[in-house]
Parts: sequence; structure tokens; C-alpha cells
Amino acid sequence: DYEKFALGVTMYGQMTAGSYCYIGPQGIVHGTVLTVLNAGRRYLGAEDLSGKVFVTSGLGGMSGAQAKAAAIVGCVGVIAEVDKNALIKRHKQGWLMEVTSSLDDCIQRKQYDDNIRWIREAGKHDMVVGSQARILYSDQNGRVSIAVAINKAVGTGQVKAPVVISRDHHDVSGTDSPYRETSNIYDGSAFCADMAVQNFVGDSFRGATWVALHNGGGVGWGEVINGGFGLVLDGSPEAEERARTMLSWDVSNGVARRCWSGNRNAYDTIVRTMEENHNLRVTLPHEVKDKSLLALALSL
Repeated sequence: DYEKFALGVTMYGQMTAGSYCYIGPQGIVHGTVLTVLNAGRRYLGAEDLSGKVFVTSGLGGMSGAQAKAAAIVGCVGVIAEVDKNALIKRHKQGWLMEVTSSLDDCIQRKQYDDNIRWIREAGKHDMVVGSQARILYSDQNGRVSIAVAINKAVGTGQVKAPVVISRDHHDVSGTDSPYRETSNIYDGSAFCADMAVQNFVGDSFRGATWVALHNGGGVGWGEVINGGFGLVLDGSPEAEERARTMLSWDVSNGVARRCWSGNRNAYDTIVRTMEENHNLRVTLPHEVKDKSLLALALSL
């Protein structure tokens, strides 16, 4: 019924699609690669997944990244899919190497030596679905550095046209989703949409080319609010300044909220960020030394 739900609305995109930045499975392949690698480390104690078989299901818009992720980490991926159209589509796009409807044939055709790590031969892994887009997870300083480098490449002519950057919505600041992205916020504000709204407005003030505020994404309409942006890097000094200012805010907003809710990693991160940027002032929480005071307060 999704086509029916989309009728008559100004914006149907829910997560990255709401800010015109949906790039299909190539937007989730990085996170999927890290998940498979860390699963191997945690459960198998292995850094090298060669010769291991990754059995899973799903070749849709997001789950379609699983086949590519298996090839990148060097294991054999066996992915079940009930929708034949989705199966054929991923195969034609090159995200799936082989297709079979026979389990026996699948077992016989697993090839261990033909899986090559993406990091060594990235050119052989066609990552494009529609547009030349990539995703890379990084912290605040990393995002700013990447944006500045891209902007300089455009300014010097190394890149021949402006570049648009954005971010995923599984992010520290962009999404208020109490059953997913903000489920680890324990100060009572997990059900508030203030962070996504503040990001949406704050990014606009700090130079985002466009911003979007939208509902839904992963957990359904009415259960999550997302704030997204697009930032055009045209090679100008002004674009670099906008990138530095806006991207710093886009990350620190969510880190500050998690710091206030008691997350120790967020506390350490925001303290370090304030040391790096003396214009940033964040109210830090104070831990109660005598835990009995909490019990007394709650009993009143």
C-alpha cells in the first residue's frame, strides 16, 4: 500500500530519501561490512573471513548490500530472497555474483578463492546504483576534514563539478527514534523530537544548502522524526567555512544530548570538542556522589 500512502503528500521520503540523499544499498554497504567483520571477530575470533560462509536473507533496497559486503570482507555470502524481481535486479546490477534455485547446487558452487577484499581491488566492486555516490562513517573532525578536502579538489579543478555531501540518518544527531537510534538515551527524553528538529533548524542557520524534516523510517510513521541536509561544495572559501561550521554543529548537537543523558563516551567527546573549539559551550552533567540521595528523591 505504499503507493497509496504516498498519494497527495508533499514529501513521502522517510529517512535519507526525505532530504534527497537516498543512494540505495551503496548507502548501507559500509555499515554491513563492519557488522560482518565484527561478527567474525566476536563469534569466530577471526580477522580473516576467507573460507567462512555468511548465510542470510534479503536483497531489497537496504538488505541488497549483504551480498556485496560478503565479497568485500572475503567470505562466501549465501543470501535467500523470496522476491524473484529483487533477486534478478541485484544480479543484473552486479551486486550478486550467481543465482540458483537449488540448495544442492548452491552448496557445490561456493567458491572461496574468488572473493577479493574490496580494499585491495575496489575497482572490481561496482558500487553504483543510479548515481556516483559513496558513504563513509566518520567522527566530527573526520567529516570536516573530508568536506574541506573535497571542496579544495573542486576549487583546484581536480574534481570537475560541485559535490553534494550529506549523512546517514543512523547518526548521532539526525534522528529521534525511541525504539532505535535514541533507545539508549535514558534521561526521559527518548520520546522527544527536539534533537532532530534542532539539527534541522541549526543546519539551516549554519549554511546547509537545503534541509528536510520528515517522519518515519525503519520503525514506521509516527514513531520517528528525521532531520536531514544537503551541502553543496563548490570549491569556494565560503563553502569551506559553511562545511566547517555546519558539520561541527550537526555532530555536536547529538553528542551534547547524549552527554547530558549520562553517556560517558559522549561526555569525553564533547569535553574534547570544547577544548578544540573555544566558541562551543555545553552544559555538562554532574554525577550524584551519594547514590542514596537519588533513592530519597524518588521516594518523595
